[in-house]
Order: sequence, then C-alpha cells, then structure tokens
Amino acid sequence: MPWVSKTAATLLLATTAAGLATGCAENESSIFIMGVFNLSASDCLAKPDAEAELLFAGTIDLAFTNTYEAALLVGNQLTEQGSREKLRTETSRMRLQGADVTLFRPDGSEVSFTTSASGFVHNADGTDPGYAAVSAQLIRDGDLGSSTENGIAIARVRVFGESLGGEDVESGDFDFPINVCYGCLVRFPAEALVEGQCVATAEVREEQPICYFGQDTPFPCTVCAQDPLCMGGSAQ
Repeated sequence: MPWVSKTAATLLLATTAAGLATGCAENESSIFIMGVFNLSASDCLAKPDAEAELLFAGTIDLAFTNTYEAALLVGNQLTEQGSREKLRTETSRMRLQGADVTLFRPDGSEVSFTTSASGFVHNADGTDPGYAAVSAQLIRDGDLGSSTENGIAIARVRVFGESLGGEDVESGDFDFPINVCYGCLVRFPAEALVEGQCVATAEVREEQPICYFGQDTPFPCTVCAQDPLCMGGSAQ
C-alpha cells in the first residue's frame, strides 16, 4: 500500500489547490471584453482592432426601441500553440457561444439571462491579443418594462465559449452603463422645421449613420416625422 507522510500530503494538497485556483484565474485572464464598439463612427462596421473607437456608455430611447444590441470587442491573450514542423494543430483560438448578462435597472431591481453571442477569436501574436467583434443583446424586449422615466441601467456581461483545444473559457465581468430615456435621441434641426412643425420631406444632412434605430445615435425628426413625438420642437 503506498505511503505518504503528512508533510508530503499537505504539500500535495496545497499544490493541487494552487493549480485549480490558477486554472480558474487563467480562464478569466485569457479572454476579456475590452469594450463596446461605437458603430456610428465606423459606418456600422465592427472591425476588431485595439484602436477601434469604443463607447463610454450607451443610450436606449424607449420611444423607439426596447432592446439594446451591443457589438463587443473581445480579446484573446492565449499565445500560439500550433506548429507545422511538429504537426501540432492550433488550439488557442476560441469559439464563443454566448454571454451571461445581469441588467441592473434604473429603479434598482435586476434581471439575469443568457443570450447568444457568436464569434471567433484568434490567438495572440506575441504580447498583442487577438481580437474579435461579438454581437450580444444586453437589453431584451420587456426588460425595462413600460417606464418612460430617464435613468441609467448597468449591463454586467461576461462571454463564454470553448477553445479549439476543447477547454471551456469565460471572461471576467464587464460593466457597461446605458442611459435610458424617452425621446432624447430626436433632433429638430432648423432646416427641418416649418412653422414649428417637422416636415418629413425636408433635406437634412445626417452626420452619423443610424446603425440601430433608437440606440446610441441621435437622428433628425424627419426620420420619424409621422410620430407625434417628432412632429414639433425647438430648433437644435
């Protein structure tokens, strides 16, 4: 029967515990959420790049939408493992499968859910992480109820998936504030108003493309001139 001294057993248990703790830590540090793309600044294209323009906070205008779609910039810090010379396939790339979201509503209540978030993240190149753009819904239909009051919601999100080597991976938490308002994204440019009323046929230059209507990007009243909320207002 194998015999192990108490000292050796203690060291073995300590080493095993440290290994397990390190494994968990490595998962959360290997993949991370860098931020949420500012899609309007890039013609609605989410280009996975460390220099991409990111949002400090989002905006959801409940007069026009009740969902919030985020394009997440996700990074992978695992280095290359594949080798043609050694006939070893690359296992450090990651296939993302979903996102866990906890939404803290403006009234202090919260709701948690899991949403689909597909994406593929390449491995790091030396000390430079590999990046991917991952789409995930941070606010679902009905999550904010029927309130029309302004406030701030916080979406706490973490993405998860699997490496090509079969290892489960999960990022740490990323908190993203979202301004909740009613009618705040509508603009009333002077050239669109006739006797104080917004005219749908007026020619108004849009400074930024509208990627998701009612989300993040202000828009002229001509876009929604038939809506009572957009029919009249002061020049902006």
